[in-house]
Amino acid sequence: MNFSSINLKWCADLIHTDNSAVGKHNHTFFQTLYIKSGSGLLKINDKSYDLKEGDFYIFKPLENHEFYAISDTLNTFESKFDVLDNELYNEICDLNNYIPVNKNYFERIFSDLVYEYTNGGEYSEYAINSIFTEIIIHLLRLGGKSEIKSVGENRFLKVISYIKKHYREDLKLETLAEIMHMEKSYFLR
Repeated sequence: MNFSSINLKWCADLIHTDNSAVGKHNHTFFQTLYIKSGSGLLKINDKSYDLKEGDFYIFKPLENHEFYAISDTLNTFESKFDVLDNELYNEICDLNNYIPVNKNYFERIFSDLVYEYTNGGEYSEYAINSIFTEIIIHLLRLGGKSEIKSVGENRFLKVISYIKKHYREDLKLETLAEIMHMEKSYFLR
């Protein structure tokens, strides 16, 4: 895996006020959301989550997501990033949306990241890359990988997962049918 293929697009320490919302949207890059304080409601695709202090979420490319502050303030660390290395991209896509993290560690490391990103300075580009790479490695070590349910439970989860991981490539009907162990015409139906 090539960790230098990670491109941090943006990061910030934000305050969302009571009933403020980040409306339903998706994008072609990854996004993280760490809750420093407050409470809220998060929706990822069709799943809802209660946001509370210390929660960490990752949104994958093309996942619909939205969140709302339901306390006076919802203080968050947020980041947006791309991954160019296919193997690393797939590893990150395999993570669960919610990942339990160590609150003290994540607040310290995200504070360092936001400081470097906001204040700049000599060698800040290297510091930003180093800090964000540490965050990604930490998340991968924590695991939290999704388990694909059995074909009987939802027979197209494998195909959906494949499409999410390879949406940038030229997808072939034959490949999707092969993943499901089906003939092309049956899969198409």
